[in-house]
Amino acid sequence: MVDFTILEERLEWLAARNEDVAAVFAARAALRVVPAVYVSSVAGRKRTMRVFRAVSVAWAAAAYPGHRDTLREAAKAALFGLGNVQLSTPVRSAVYAAAAAAAHGEDVLRHASTSVGYTLDAAETIGDEAFARTLEALEIDADQLARGFSSVTLANSQLWPGRLPDLMRWRWDQLKTALLGASEDWEVWTDWYEERLSGELTDQTAELARERPD
Repeated sequence: MVDFTILEERLEWLAARNEDVAAVFAARAALRVVPAVYVSSVAGRKRTMRVFRAVSVAWAAAAYPGHRDTLREAAKAALFGLGNVQLSTPVRSAVYAAAAAAAHGEDVLRHASTSVGYTLDAAETIGDEAFARTLEALEIDADQLARGFSSVTLANSQLWPGRLPDLMRWRWDQLKTALLGASEDWEVWTDWYEERLSGELTDQTAELARERPD
């Protein structure tokens, strides 16, 4: 079993796979720590919107690999405004997942590995259970891929094995409450995220339309 906490082992594991595997691995990793994004102001909500756009295009590139060429442009657009090196680890995870969706060749693998690393860093700041469960989720994704699950099947699967870690659930409830309380039509994103949590099937046409660069 690969130890995803070790950079060299992550890179070696990803190098033995294809871009589709790297894309779905990074997207699912980044999605798991979206609840750790902190919102305390209008500026914070704008950043959170960019995070949702980054993880959604990363997910779409994994779920609809036949449209990856088109989605690369959307992924590049999603990175706008997220270049600050002082951004928090869950935001950086989203950035590198989108960067993986925008990239070609070895850059896909490198960005995916970085996204996973930041995911684990973010989970560790939440607590021991969140870190252990996040690492377990990555290992289960890897095992399912080894057993022949397609990257598309995995992309459309329930995000966590079993229930969310308790503190992650609490963080998501807090984030969702803050966003919906702003009365800025955040339902489109909170509903979308909960669909990813549950693995609910989505409409491809609608999802691809969502990813059109503004």
